[in-house]
Amino acid sequence: MRVEKGKTKLIVDHLGRDLAFIDPVYGPDKLGTIKQQIQEEGLQAATIAETISLIHGALKSKSQHSIDLIYSVSHIFLLGDTGMLYVPQEGIYIQDSPISKFGFIQMDQSELEAKITEGDPSVRYIQRSSGDFEFYGGSDGKSALELSENSLAIALVGEEGAYKLAQIVQDHGVRVSVEDGFEYSTSSGPHLTQLHIDSYRGGKVDSISLSSAVGFCDESYLFGVQK
Repeated sequence: MRVEKGKTKLIVDHLGRDLAFIDPVYGPDKLGTIKQQIQEEGLQAATIAETISLIHGALKSKSQHSIDLIYSVSHIFLLGDTGMLYVPQEGIYIQDSPISKFGFIQMDQSELEAKITEGDPSVRYIQRSSGDFEFYGGSDGKSALELSENSLAIALVGEEGAYKLAQIVQDHGVRVSVEDGFEYSTSSGPHLTQLHIDSYRGGKVDSISLSSAVGFCDESYLFGVQK
């Protein structure tokens, strides 16, 4: 990770190019409110794949700023701007930068299907039968290799993101899980869910907590990126 002074930019490699994150992180507030603030400053909210690249770069670096960054996102509800709509017994729709209204993200199944038909790369769909949705990475779950090849992880953050996520799991004792358990949810219709990432060291969470986008928490944080 490279640091540029002024309005502090954190430069990391993402999909073979430099991606500039603005530090400090934005929040706390509702997701939609933070996204509006980020956009008003001429930035875009970082997706979960982009945020994983930031965390991966910070954990690989030995600079003091990287250490400070990891510390600063400890014990906050850090989000990536990627939504997940689960349709019971069918599959999951994944969308980068979903729209938000009144602070809440909005994902409509028919609109997402139309975007997929149009070839919109910001929207993906994974069938229930094509992957292990209730995956866990870490000492009590999947190996780093299994996580890097997991179809849900790849659909959510791409092959590069799944590889970086696997490296974080392998090198830093991270647990990765799907948050709401899908089949155990009380909702019988399409509903939002999350990927959740926690880092455990010495039996306690002390460095990373990252989730895919949800809108119900007014203590959320997001990074802004320059594109």
